[in-house]
Parts: sequence; C-alpha cells; structure tokens
Amino acid sequence: GSGAVGGSSNAALTGAVLRRPVAQGGSQAEHYLVEYCCALATRAATRQLALRYLPHCSTRGAAVMSQVLRASAPPPGPWAGLGGVAAGGVAEGDGAADAEFIATYGALGACRAAGL
Repeated sequence: GSGAVGGSSNAALTGAVLRRPVAQGGSQAEHYLVEYCCALATRAATRQLALRYLPHCSTRGAAVMSQVLRASAPPPGPWAGLGGVAAGGVAEGDGAADAEFIATYGALGACRAAGL
C-alpha cells in the first residue's frame, strides 16, 4: 500500500472505524468521546466541559453524565457546602475552558457533517 495518510482509502477506512459498534454500546467515535469526557470529569476545572460534551453521546452519554454528577455531588449532611460541582466547577467566563469547548464543538459538527 501507499501508506499515505489522508488518502481517500484512509479517509473511508477512518470513517468506517469510527462508526463501528463497540462492546459497551454506541460507536467507536462515541467511545472516544466518552473516554475524553471521563478524563475531563476528573478535575473540577474541566468537569463542566465534560458535562457539555456528554449530551452528544446518544448511547452512553446520559448514564455517564449521571455517574459524573453523582461522583461530584457533595455528601448529604453538614458537609454539603464543601464540595461538588457548584463549589469546585468552572467559574463563569472561564476563557480557556470556553475556547476548548468551542473548538471541540466545531470538530463534532465537522464529524457530524461528514456522516461520522
């Protein structure tokens, strides 16, 4: 084979790979997005960003979002005001997180337009 990256056969193969189903449910592309969101959700500064991406995962997004919210929720009782998304989440107007979201959202739109 030519081994050239970006050739038409490679583009077709990439699209087929991203659309193939995975054992956890959904497509390979959704699996990658869910994994990325799980990584984002591990830090308070990027958790809100993960919660913005997960609705784009039609098969597993709602379940993963629920897990993220439960994990980040403060415990009941006197500790309720010391943790969770509200206390440690992204501040309003977080420019870096917003710019990253806009770039990724644009990439998701391009994938959708390409039929992926």
